[in-house]
Amino acid sequence: MRASIVALACFCVLGVGCDEPTPDARSPRLGESSARSESPESGEVRAGMFETRRYAVPIPDGFERSREVPGMLVTRERRPHAESFLTSILINEIPYPDPADRSDLSDPATCERAASDIVAIIEAQGREAEGFRTEVIELPVGRSCRYRFNLSGDEPHTSQGTTLQSDAADFMVVCNIAEGDTQGRAACDEVVRGWRWKS
Repeated sequence: MRASIVALACFCVLGVGCDEPTPDARSPRLGESSARSESPESGEVRAGMFETRRYAVPIPDGFERSREVPGMLVTRERRPHAESFLTSILINEIPYPDPADRSDLSDPATCERAASDIVAIIEAQGREAEGFRTEVIELPVGRSCRYRFNLSGDEPHTSQGTTLQSDAADFMVVCNIAEGDTQGRAACDEVVRGWRWKS
């Protein structure tokens, strides 16, 4: 389980696989995010919602969906400041080579272990994760593991990952939020709290 969630989170945060040392790696921009996704969930937009056969989520105001990738990737229509990072929200399924690897990520100890592994490997890529913390939160669809840390450098931003688990599959919502982008932070919360399982 931990290897799968680490690989996905590293890809969503850095835009590269964690087995590729890339000291200059940066967070993904439009068109870069899911080209190497393990299992993108195809879907379509209906009445302001992104819907797949398994889930539906709102597309926040001020965000637009990338049509260059098959999964759910939305980015801010404009940057908070001319030189700031472009806030993005990416949803992908957590890939499990063996279904037996799945575990309850809403368990606080499991949540912290998985998130700590994510940070350790991201830092091995040459990025420093600051202010790392985890928590188990209550969402309308149940309890969820959430991690958060800040990445400094040329494009400072916060990376926040939230897991959504059903009986059949696990997904992660990764929000890469520009420094000081309060609208982006609210949009991330809107997506995870608006999550609805369809099957």
